[in-house]
Amino acid sequence: MSLKVKCDDHHFAPSVETTAFKVTAPKGKKIVELTVKITDRQKALVYQADWDAGTLPADGKCKWDGENTEAPPVQDSKGAVVKQYVHPLGSPYTARFEAKLAPAKPLKKPPSEISASSTGSTQTCSQPDKDKDSSPPPEEQQENQKGSARVRVLYREIKLEPGEWEEVYKAVSGQNDKTFPTAATDDIKKLWLQYKLNELGYVAGPLKSPPDDNSLLRSLFRYSQAYPDATLMPKVYDYQTRAAGAAGTCGWGWKAAWEAKYGTLADLCQGPTKQPGIDLIDKLKAGDFPRNDVFKDSKNLTEKRLLSRIILDHDIFYLNAENTDPDGHTDYDKEFLNPFCWPMKVKILLLSKTDADAQKPGKDAPKAVGPARCEWFLFDPPENLAIVPKPVQGDVPAKLKSKSRNYLDQLQQKRAGRYGDKANAWDNCPDDLGGLRPAKPETVSGNFFAIPNAGSTTSPDGSRFLSIANTDLANPQHQLGRSCVFFQGSYIAGDNYVVQVRLSWEGIPDGDALKAEHQKLSGLARSFGPGPVKPLGMDEKDPMAEQTLRMTIWRRHHVLREVTWADNLFPAANWEPIVHNFEAAHILLVPPTDPPIHVENLFPGAGERTAPTPTKPRLNWGEPPTSHPSSITAVFSR
Repeated sequence: MSLKVKCDDHHFAPSVETTAFKVTAPKGKKIVELTVKITDRQKALVYQADWDAGTLPADGKCKWDGENTEAPPVQDSKGAVVKQYVHPLGSPYTARFEAKLAPAKPLKKPPSEISASSTGSTQTCSQPDKDKDSSPPPEEQQENQKGSARVRVLYREIKLEPGEWEEVYKAVSGQNDKTFPTAATDDIKKLWLQYKLNELGYVAGPLKSPPDDNSLLRSLFRYSQAYPDATLMPKVYDYQTRAAGAAGTCGWGWKAAWEAKYGTLADLCQGPTKQPGIDLIDKLKAGDFPRNDVFKDSKNLTEKRLLSRIILDHDIFYLNAENTDPDGHTDYDKEFLNPFCWPMKVKILLLSKTDADAQKPGKDAPKAVGPARCEWFLFDPPENLAIVPKPVQGDVPAKLKSKSRNYLDQLQQKRAGRYGDKANAWDNCPDDLGGLRPAKPETVSGNFFAIPNAGSTTSPDGSRFLSIANTDLANPQHQLGRSCVFFQGSYIAGDNYVVQVRLSWEGIPDGDALKAEHQKLSGLARSFGPGPVKPLGMDEKDPMAEQTLRMTIWRRHHVLREVTWADNLFPAANWEPIVHNFEAAHILLVPPTDPPIHVENLFPGAGERTAPTPTKPRLNWGEPPTSHPSSITAVFSR
């Protein structure tokens, strides 16, 4: 009979669970020395240990928490060695034991000369000195035997979650807290500014190293223009626009005018000297004037039946008589707006040893996730035309009937990438009309970006994007064991998106075999099916795939003031139907908080005129700021 080795578990979750190998010697033998070497599926050594007669476990069970003793050493920021663990991509793990065996000593029997005394006590004979000899048996009585057993490490499920701008900032910058990094480099300070603006709701783009100055400048401009206290945050009212240069380069006159008041980015980073620049940094440090409704449903990210608004404030209007150009808005958008951007992360959980068929919640063991890959998919559902007015029925002249729905439907027939597809019509605004939708529906390279210090890979044609879970044990602020990305949409009202992500075996050595190993479990039998992607709105619960709610871009415009003319001809505005009509274009129009002003009162020396009182609407247009922007904002003229 050979050495018997049996693992207590079929699988376990390293770092948070411990498995054990029961080693049993053949009958009549005992173990005096024991060695184990554990290898992964590629036969690479990951763990080894040995025991002698004095350290052998009394119960014969050799425990293993999944530690990888053979990986190159890693130290944390304090210089301490970090313990490393094996992960599912190396599974199964084979533990090979080699034992030195010796004959087991038989139990000693009392000598036959022992007799009982009259008192009932027992007398024993003294043993010869040779019986006290405890030295190991001679070499010729020892032998070596081997035995082995396997254990697996498996994934259980993934969880899609919204990322937090603070944790992204720490991961990208390497900073340990969220305070302004006074002693850091200019690039780190720019990352802080970008993080803070994103956190406050002023879209500043994905955080990357080095930072994108133009995205940051646009967001700083929007923040300073929106701040209600004009004495602390001076506004920029007049500047050159399209004639000054190409749109999207921050080359229009607003940049120079803004820098004249606040200072350049370098000035802000190195210590602003202009008072508005000092006030600006102080306001950002204090977290003043947040916009908390940019993505209110982010906490319910995977409630796929929900329809969620992404609200982008868009108080930008034409200057220099450029309203006569029907396509001028595309340049204005490109120059002043950053596309919607939000961090997302996938938590990858392992299968617990107490879960035989993948029916229980997974174990969070970030140190043992390994470089798992997640593939990201993007859907562009059909635009919601239900909010667009239908043509008036009845005896109404044709020229007075709304043609909006017919126009939009015909436009989508011509321009939608997959017109009629109920899940993925690809009818968002295309690139050539000022949007961000690429010509090929399967292209996703412009919508997903890896968070720096987290790996990713994109196919050459841009049709596939895979993020790689972070395995940097030395820097836990890099979201260890998570697969993190930035999702980027557009700034076009009405564009909508659904994001889907799933665990992928693409590019993983022996990926097919690993997938098959997982599919043997009843709870994972339907995972990793034929693709490339699960149906939109999937009813079945695939633990290895997650899907977001539907996100639709809305723009919010604030009306600063209503200007009235002849009181007898133009009564005060009834804002409710006006606001309702704008909703058909996915625009949240916020009526003015100040009373109307008569046109004559706009001119110096004019007599004071009283304007009629408007009707207050009973509408929900999101959460408007406590005070509306007082600079480049619409004056609704009637």
